[in-house]
Amino acid sequence: MKIACFVDEFPPFFRGGLGTYATEISRQLIRKGHFLSVFSRNMGNDPTSDTWSGVDVHRPRLMKFSDIFSIVNPDEVKTWDGNGQEFFAETILYKSALCIKISK
Repeated sequence: MKIACFVDEFPPFFRGGLGTYATEISRQLIRKGHFLSVFSRNMGNDPTSDTWSGVDVHRPRLMKFSDIFSIVNPDEVKTWDGNGQEFFAETILYKSALCIKISK
């Protein structure tokens, strides 16, 4: 079976449990003979496509969206310090880009 998996974290980038889960489920799907493509976040210097343990990994690069998004940020997000606002904007843009890609 051909499977496309869309995750926010995938090796070598880990932020929490999702990357660990994505790593393990990918191994199991490949072991069962499935063809797997993973679409994940590009942290800026990552290759846009590579292969990890038999998995085709795609990490599209995105434009910097945080300057524009700050105008329409939810009030709660506007209170976040550090790079929280930028991370939120990138996550929204990344998810939107994937939805557009899927629908074509």
